[in-house]
Amino acid sequence: LKEVRLSHEEARGGWQRGMAYKGFGPSTKSIGDIAVDRIPSLQEQPVQSAITSPEEAQPLKAKAVVNPKDGSVSLSVPMQGYSYSGGGRGIVRVDVSADGGKSWHTATLTEGNEQPLHK
Repeated sequence: LKEVRLSHEEARGGWQRGMAYKGFGPSTKSIGDIAVDRIPSLQEQPVQSAITSPEEAQPLKAKAVVNPKDGSVSLSVPMQGYSYSGGGRGIVRVDVSADGGKSWHTATLTEGNEQPLHK
């Protein structure tokens, strides 16, 4: 070791700025159309989370949602829960699966989504 440099930002190399240290959802197979440099790098784990509503065996109340871009219709099921990150950093994304992990959907974050990403 000859030199150590301190910086207020991540290294500009492919490892820190590329896909390696980013938190993509389990259904992400390609990053071709994703702005990878805008996604914060993972610093600490694990993230802990739980769904608190709907409760187990409670009937789901889905509503139709129309995509304004292409007119396609999908179903939305309101859910509530909590998530907190290792090290007290902000939550970047929450993924939900309703079929045992075969497919995943990124949830819309509401309360608490303004928490800073870094301490």
